[in-house]
Amino acid sequence: MELAIAMVYGQALFDAALDLDKVDEIKDEITAIDEVFKAQPRYSEIMGNPALPAAVKKSLLREAFEGRVMDQVLSFLFILVDKGRFGFYHSIVKHYLKLMDRKNQMGYGKIYSAVPLTEEQIARFEEETGKLMGEKIQLKNKVDKTLIGGVKIKVDGKLIDASVSGRLRHMKEKLRLE
Repeated sequence: MELAIAMVYGQALFDAALDLDKVDEIKDEITAIDEVFKAQPRYSEIMGNPALPAAVKKSLLREAFEGRVMDQVLSFLFILVDKGRFGFYHSIVKHYLKLMDRKNQMGYGKIYSAVPLTEEQIARFEEETGKLMGEKIQLKNKVDKTLIGGVKIKVDGKLIDASVSGRLRHMKEKLRLE
């Protein structure tokens, strides 16, 4: 249910941002608000409390954000309060960011290596992986001590196995077929 709610509200906000030609500005504001809620978990609890009247929640939001965020963002927060969906705010923001990445043809992944990679090496892998996948790729390096050498890259549920063990496994399968 949470994913469905995040998708519906995230898409609605993203569509509105596109119509207003303010995708980046709205992203900046909703992520800043998300950071506030993460830093102040008690505030999130209050906003998600069904026993607290919507008018009180809106008053708290107005006091905290009016004049600091666009009217459209504040209105969106009010809609979440009215619909009892404020508890899903973080997931909605994540979905909005995912939609933004999709629009910008941006993908994220992890590159596993036996030792830490340099920034230059990561940049090369990002470029090559981007060519393969047809989008800009940003990789985060994770050290995997079980790798003998080479790398494994995971992006959007896809695996590129260029590890030594992966190559040996591939050779073994090839020999078995011959």
